[in-house]
Amino acid sequence: MDLIDSSDRRIALVRPSNMRELGGLAAGTGRQVRAASVYRAGGLHRLEPADIDTMARLGIGTLVDLRTFGELDSHGRPSAQLASERHHLPMIPDIWDLRPLNEGETFDDYFSERYDEMLAHGREAISVTLGLLSDPDRLPLCYFCAAGKDRTGVMTAVLLRLLEVDDDAIVADYVLSGAEVATLVQRMGDREQWTSERMAGGAPRLLAAPAGVMRRFLTRLPAGAELASQFGMSDGDLSALRGQLLVPATKRG
Repeated sequence: MDLIDSSDRRIALVRPSNMRELGGLAAGTGRQVRAASVYRAGGLHRLEPADIDTMARLGIGTLVDLRTFGELDSHGRPSAQLASERHHLPMIPDIWDLRPLNEGETFDDYFSERYDEMLAHGREAISVTLGLLSDPDRLPLCYFCAAGKDRTGVMTAVLLRLLEVDDDAIVADYVLSGAEVATLVQRMGDREQWTSERMAGGAPRLLAAPAGVMRRFLTRLPAGAELASQFGMSDGDLSALRGQLLVPATKRG
């Protein structure tokens, strides 16, 4: 059985983890993201033994955990077998509590504003991750958070914007998380009651990944050298990232 579903780049895992690779996405003119190099996911601390075997077959070299310190204390770290190198790089100081939100509040605006805040709170996490992705010795690399939608979504949007992937493709990748996250949260179980209760306070809207959220965020996200500079990257650093993660586009017959 193939590990990767070619229709949407999902990784076949027993435990729902919203995991997929970014390889194959068109980037700029005549290029695409290198296959089997970058993966995004959610909840890799919950994996079944069979999933750990699958991850081993993918050959993940580096794992980047974007969760908070509170989440690590409550739910633990992923198996040491998943990667030879692991980094804990929190994107936010604490997970959001959406219970006070009114039903009529515009979630597109709310989430895009929270994503803007992540660029500030998570600047170091994003910067370090981009540096790791530029190093061939650290690849393949997988970054993940609790559900693989928001923190992982922002990391992915920044990365793909730097790789010159167009907005429609960035939005389409983000939207894939909607159904995946709903399934993941349903199966969190009592082990993660603290997280699931806070997330359920905003459900079902919290679990969705509507295109409008990412589109609004992208309208405020710069591109190229301007975006790279926000994370301490020089022109040379940006070229190194693109040189490592982009390859000539595969011709389709």
